[in-house]
Amino acid sequence: MEIVKLDLFSCHDIVLEIASIYKKVFGGEPWNEGWLCPVCKENLPLSVKITSCPTCDKQGKSVLLMEFWTTTQIITDLYRELCKPKAECFIAKENNCIVGFAWGYLMSVVVSPPNETNPIDLTLDAPGLGQIISGEYFYLDECAVLEEHRGQGIGKKLTETLCHSQTEIPKLLRTKHGSIMENLVTGLGGKTLLKISRERVIMTIG
Repeated sequence: MEIVKLDLFSCHDIVLEIASIYKKVFGGEPWNEGWLCPVCKENLPLSVKITSCPTCDKQGKSVLLMEFWTTTQIITDLYRELCKPKAECFIAKENNCIVGFAWGYLMSVVVSPPNETNPIDLTLDAPGLGQIISGEYFYLDECAVLEEHRGQGIGKKLTETLCHSQTEIPKLLRTKHGSIMENLVTGLGGKTLLKISRERVIMTIG
């Protein structure tokens, strides 16, 4: 297994491959962000072999499921985030194939006046976060490994490599409570700062 730093602005084919991996990983457990109902907003895993929302079906409404993450949306978000300060992206390769990725960027948290919502609360959907942190953080935005390649330490190596690329800055991330990522970051000395909506948690490392 090899960890490689990328300049995605010179690797169009790899960007498409990363988008494909993103959909596979986050379309499964524990995220299940594969299909989305545009009416009731229920999300379902990619493994579901139906075309209409089961919840809406029970109410006598036939609603076509949509992709939760489209390729266009993933690529747009990726390019936008890698234009941010100190952005870094790494991939994991086995037998010359990409099996995982991780990226992040610098995030500055400014203290807001009392009774005002901090921008970081809105950015991370984390009410109250701006009241307990301030300063510069390296935000670990995404880390994913294909299911068939998990259990080999690839996610840990990607996370460590991304963290070591920004040694002087504390790290910040958002993940799902009980996820592989939460356990991995806890094992690296990370701590939970805040529990937020949709069973997510905000964590720090360093």
